[in-house]
Amino acid sequence: MRKKTDEKRQSIIDAANKLFREHGFEKSSMVEINERAGCSKRTLYSYFPSKEVLFVEAMTDLAEHYMDDIFSCLNKPKDDPRKALTTLGINALQLICSPRMLASRRLLIAEAERSGIGKLLYENIMGWQQKITNYFALAMQEGMLRQSDPALATAQFRGLIEAECYEPCLLAVRETPLDKETINVVVERAVSAFLRLYEPESDKTPARKPDSN
Repeated sequence: MRKKTDEKRQSIIDAANKLFREHGFEKSSMVEINERAGCSKRTLYSYFPSKEVLFVEAMTDLAEHYMDDIFSCLNKPKDDPRKALTTLGINALQLICSPRMLASRRLLIAEAERSGIGKLLYENIMGWQQKITNYFALAMQEGMLRQSDPALATAQFRGLIEAECYEPCLLAVRETPLDKETINVVVERAVSAFLRLYEPESDKTPARKPDSN
């Protein structure tokens, strides 16, 4: 029964995804989504109580499918943070700068002021970021990173990963998808900057005293 339930939910998301991309949020109706998905109105609303909720789910569906793989590198906080964060950064940047994800984000931003959509999207993003925050909290506890606010560290890490490429890609200034070499270089710089900020105090090289002569 669970498999059929999951399949029905996914069929609704797929139908909504296609319709929203074709006609946008305003011109898409729950009735048409219902018809395309081939389900009853009752079934549709049992999964998604409003068009706004379904819109956010449909636009973030691609990312949801990759979340487990993207965050799997954070399962061992005692491992080298550079290796884990580099893997995370590469996987995340490849995803968020993919043409389909960029198209979804543009649609979401365009509709963010509609009732509840911006808040729903923000909560969605915060749910994903919590996985990184949990990793940083453990890494700080284990002495792998300097003690600080793990939520702030997450926001700063995300900012560094996105700093060079994401906005130009989102605004269609830069061609996508990004090539592998570009992603590797961008992520390496971002991770290095982050680790310089959060390296444990014991790992910092003491400042050299000036020569008295």
